[in-house]
Amino acid sequence: MLILIYKFMNTSEIGNLGEIAAIKKFLELGVRVYIPFGDGNIVDLIAE
Repeated sequence: MLILIYKFMNTSEIGNLGEIAAIKKFLELGVRVYIPFGDGNIVDLIAE
């Protein structure tokens, strides 16, 4: 089912899903996550 959804998504949307998955895992592990405000930043997130 997930593969079918990817066919209708652009690369930016797929990247956002990957970023969300990483943030979710970091938070589950108790890692602090910093997300820059806005688009076009040189980093997507910072995990401490």
